[in-house]
Amino acid sequence: MDLDVYVSTNHRATEQGNWNCKAVLEEEKKQLEEKLINALWEHSLIVDVLLNFITTEREISERQLQIQKLQLEASLLKSEMKKFNELADQFGRLQVNIHN
Repeated sequence: MDLDVYVSTNHRATEQGNWNCKAVLEEEKKQLEEKLINALWEHSLIVDVLLNFITTEREISERQLQIQKLQLEASLLKSEMKKFNELADQFGRLQVNIHN
């Protein structure tokens, strides 16, 4: 084979190899970009789920505090009703004593 033909053929093969390598790298870049986009999307979904969970947990805690407050108020009202009934009984006995 003539040296010029060999160099020319080798040069074309190198150019073809470079082009193929560039195409492979471009495809890999595209795939990595897609993976990154998917990973970011999944991360975004995870963050949304966590924020919803945190919000739900906070709402549950707030409701539990409201329930505890209402239970305390109910207990206080029950105590006040007991005192009121005792006073009403005393008042009733006083009225009976006054009329007798």
